[in-house]
Amino acid sequence: WSLHPDKGRGMYRDDTGKVRSEWYDKVCRNRHPSEIAQNLDMDFSGGDLPFFDLVAVSRMENEASQPRCLGELEYSLESSQPISWREGGRRHLKLWCDLVTDGNGKQAPAADRDYVFGIDISAGTGASNSAISIGDTMSLKKIGELADSRLAPEALAGCAVALARWFKGKNEAGAKMIWEAQGPGVQFGKRVIALGYRNVFFHEQESNLGRKSSDKPGWYSTRDSKNTLLSEYRRALGTEFKNPSKEALSECREYIYWATGAIEHSRAMRSIDPQGTAMGTMGARLNHGDLVIADALDWKLLKEYHVKPEVKAKKAGENCFAGRRELHDEKRRAVSFW
Repeated sequence: WSLHPDKGRGMYRDDTGKVRSEWYDKVCRNRHPSEIAQNLDMDFSGGDLPFFDLVAVSRMENEASQPRCLGELEYSLESSQPISWREGGRRHLKLWCDLVTDGNGKQAPAADRDYVFGIDISAGTGASNSAISIGDTMSLKKIGELADSRLAPEALAGCAVALARWFKGKNEAGAKMIWEAQGPGVQFGKRVIALGYRNVFFHEQESNLGRKSSDKPGWYSTRDSKNTLLSEYRRALGTEFKNPSKEALSECREYIYWATGAIEHSRAMRSIDPQGTAMGTMGARLNHGDLVIADALDWKLLKEYHVKPEVKAKKAGENCFAGRRELHDEKRRAVSFW
């Protein structure tokens, strides 16, 4: 940038000897220190900086709240049809929403809105959690969370489909689901389709302007698509997207910029393949993410399917000009009708 005729105008050195300009100072006001280090200074040694703003994360942790409901959904293991909700249980689903009584006398989420699911899938061996993040398209708030390290991908698929059918809201097809298609996501996706569930996200070529959907279910993670996903989530977190889960917010602290420019969970740096192969290490990296990836995928759908609540226009009073004009127009319409 320093060689650009406009960006380099008014160039100077600060007290540390760092080259700056008016354009540089302006851009830095809205950039994360890691982005400045990598994209402006071309200094990839700044890659170990936290990805999320830790001051903002601390503030949101303090504002986090306890779930209103804690329990599990009973469902058919064969068909993944929901049966009933019960408090407690082994697999705790956290809900930050109230349940209502449906026409069958059973508890269910409110049916006046739609819901979306972001899902991060682990191998189910106990090394890391599989996570489901549930979002409300009207309030843009995360209202549900499930984390389990012992659910195999196929079992997680059955659980997710049952929950999505339970969270159908206004959509009889169920809640929209998105998950990472690679790795354990392959088995997960096959089971979802086998269960007859079709309200799922289909892969898009995000670099194309048209962004046409393919026939491949799931979201495909590359370095660029993951960086875009997490950057968009970081931008919205705490402002557009409300996340009440302290556990999910705390996990944001573990994400860092690598020297390569990738954004990863710090735990992925310590992942070692039993055979010590480079391919195995990358495979282990891709299995980390848990709640943050699930929340980021949740937000990806929420911003696309957000529905603003209807606001009825307030009628003007009769003692003001607008009110008298409105009354006059109503009388004219009544006369013209007859």
